[in-house]
Order: sequence, then C-alpha cells, then structure tokens
Amino acid sequence: GNARMRIDALRLGGFVAQLGELMLDGDEAYEVYESPWAYVAVRNDGLNGIAEVMQRFVRSRIIPNLARARPRPVHFNTWEAVYFAQNDETLRDLAERAAFVGAERFVLDDGWFKGRDNDRSALGDWSPDPAKYPDGLFPLIEHVRSLGLEFGLWVEPEMVSPDSDLARQHPGWLRREPDGSIVLQRHQAVLDLSIPAVCDHVYDTISGLLATHPIAYFKWDMNRDLTGLDAEGRPGHADYVRALYDLIERVRQAHPAVEIEACASGGGRCDYGLLSLSDRVWVSDSNDALDRLDIQRNASLFLPPEIMGAHVGPAACHITGRRLSLDLRAHVAMFGHMGLELDLRSLAQADAERLRAHISNYKTFRAHIHGGVVHRLAFTDPDHSGLLSMGADGTALALVVRTGSARLGQGTILALPRLVAARYQVRAVPPISPSADGSLAPGLLGEGTLVSGTALRHQGLSLYLPRPETSLLLHFAAHP
Repeated sequence: GNARMRIDALRLGGFVAQLGELMLDGDEAYEVYESPWAYVAVRNDGLNGIAEVMQRFVRSRIIPNLARARPRPVHFNTWEAVYFAQNDETLRDLAERAAFVGAERFVLDDGWFKGRDNDRSALGDWSPDPAKYPDGLFPLIEHVRSLGLEFGLWVEPEMVSPDSDLARQHPGWLRREPDGSIVLQRHQAVLDLSIPAVCDHVYDTISGLLATHPIAYFKWDMNRDLTGLDAEGRPGHADYVRALYDLIERVRQAHPAVEIEACASGGGRCDYGLLSLSDRVWVSDSNDALDRLDIQRNASLFLPPEIMGAHVGPAACHITGRRLSLDLRAHVAMFGHMGLELDLRSLAQADAERLRAHISNYKTFRAHIHGGVVHRLAFTDPDHSGLLSMGADGTALALVVRTGSARLGQGTILALPRLVAARYQVRAVPPISPSADGSLAPGLLGEGTLVSGTALRHQGLSLYLPRPETSLLLHFAAHP
C-alpha cells in the first residue's frame, strides 16, 4: 500500500501518469533500486473492456494455481457471529447450522489464542486459549470436519500486542519511532521483519500450527499501518514487503495445500504482488450489501470475482447500521467468493431455509461466475445498479438492485450490449424477493421467456422493482 500515483493534465491535451513507490526519508539516493511492477490496460470500449482484460490477466498470470484448481468453498466466518466470545459449545452449534445452510468451510476468527478476550492483548502468543479450549483446538476441528466442512483459522502474525508474552520476551523485535517509542494502532505494534530471527519465529509458529492441525485455510490479517523504523533505523517499507513475501513463500512451499487469504482491515493488500502468493483477498470490512455492491463493481476493474471474499452479514450491518434483506445480502455475496458472517442462531427456520436456497444457487452458478468476466451493468434510471457475469458460451447472470428511492413508481431499462447469442431464455432465479415478486413480468417467472438477442442488445430489458434495496437475479441462457 506504500504507493504514489500522480496524474498531470497537459496543456495541449492528454495526461501523463506516474506510478511508483512512495519513497520516504532514509531511502538513500544513488542506491540500486528495483521498482514494483505497474500494470496498465488500455481499451477503447470503456471500463467493462478494462475489467475484461484485467480479470483475465490476473487469472492467467497472477493468482496461484490452487485458487483456480477447485470451486471456491462457501465460508462461515465466526467474527461477526461471536467476536471474542468464543466457547466450544457455541462454535459447535454454529458449525452445525453452517453445515445445514450449505457452508463448506468453517473459519475460526480472532479470539482463539491465549489471553485474547479483546483487541488490547495477546497478539503474538499463537497457542489455543486454555480457558476457552482446555483440550486445544482438536475437538472443535474434529467436530467441524465430521460435518463435512474444512477448517480455517485467523492469524495476524506480523503484529504484536505490548501486553503479550512475545513482546515481553523480545522487546527489540518491535518497530519503533526515532525516539525509541512505539506508536500503537488498534492497540498493537508491528514486528520488525528486517530481523531474520523475527521471520524465523513467525515461520516456525505458523508452520507449527499447520503441521499439527488439519487446517485448510489461513486468514492472514494485518490491521494497522506500517510505521516506525526497522533495526537499521530506516523506514524500510520495501524491505519489509520483500521479507513478508519471502515469509509467505516459505509457508506455501512447506504447506502447498493450504490456502491463504491476504486480509488487511478490508481493502488493503489487494495488490498483484501479494496476490501472487494468496488465494483470496478481503475487499472491505463492511458487510453492508449496498456498500459491497459499489466496492465489488469497482474492484472488478482489477480483480476477478473468485478471489474477492464477499460475506452475507447480519441483517443490521455492524459497520453502517443499515438493515437489508437476506435476499439482497445473499445476491451481492454470490458475485464474489461467497461466505457467511452472521450469528446463524438468530435466523428463523424459514430464513435459514431461504439462505440455504441462495447458497445452493451460488454452487450452481459459481463455475460460471468464477470462470467468466464480471461487468458493471448500466441502467436508464440512476436508482439502479448491478453486475453481469458473462460466460464463454454467451450465457449470462445478472444482479439487478434498486438502490434508491428518488424515483419511486418508475421502472428502468437494463442495458445488455455485451450479450452475444442469437436468442436467450430469460428467467428470474428464485427465491425472489417479496418486494419484487408481484411486480415482475409473468414471462420472467418459472422457465422464463425466449427473447431475441438482438432485442436485448439494442433495446435492453424493461424492469420494475417498486421498492429501494430490492434485488433480482436474472439468468440468460444462450440459444443458437
């Protein structure tokens, strides 16, 4: 994230762009320096053309083979379900409910290690909390795996809490300011990865967890900015990143079957350098579906959907406070690497069944979404937004969302210029939102209607979603 971008307008027209690393005091002049790669795409068909080029480039050149080798499993993440209030009984219950709705991987987030009851202590002490897990993590992992779910674990191995055994034993391992002080963010400091012993310790800790537990996935987090100086008294950001890359590469070589998510407070560490060592990124800490829709639309310019973690959060988002329907939350999450991050115990049985149906749809369509190109949809009415996944065979899946209420009573035309087939069987995919069900054209229900591809390309599809925050999933099956 230590980047510098500058764009200048020229007097005679056009622009000049400069992209590079932000050099800091202490990065001496006249040293030999190798810059990071900068990738640029140029197209004459708009932002969707850029998205197509970049998504295909990332798939073919950047992401590890592991991320392409298998369908992206549905996650259940414990964070917004229980936060730090972990205990074996609650987590077993959540795992059973997650399995019922169709989750395929159970991820134990922050709070599992010794003394971690809040965000003020214990980072760096990566052993199971004996108060919460007196028999270690094995009983929980065995229960999770008996339900048919993989087990994943959250770690933040570059960070350390001042109130931790690690910080007390190795105070010289922390990055410090020029006066020797430590600037905390989220009550945590940064380990100095320029010190080989620090990297060895982090590697031994992570590798030890993977060697002794059947862990399929690591959520590798970083929840603060990189500040202070390294052991040589320099900012050393480039050296820090290179040391991090080497560290992750060591872990991957020793444990090639383990998937790693690059997470950094939501939206960080989505760069192509770290993505070449990661299987998944976390594009926002907000699980608000309307926030996520905008974020995923813009992130699609650079990232394919299968590596963007996208979770169904609580009905009332813990970040924005906005309450959104289960249908909308599930529809938006489907257009990424789908997961769940809510207290499933709070769901009524009917809602659990409905969520299960949405997850079943994700499994039906994920090969299409994760193998195709995701475009930003355009509408005649600005109160609408959406995404379109185009498959190689011409088949398409569209997410349509009425986001606002400025023009209540007004419909919209969905523009579909990228459809290529001669004809399409167009249908709304159930479960259909109650606020949309009664307003859809009858021809979109059931098996749908056969429509000319030419008409869809040039005239679009007329839709009416009467209420804000209503979503609709449309399938366009290509016919010759």
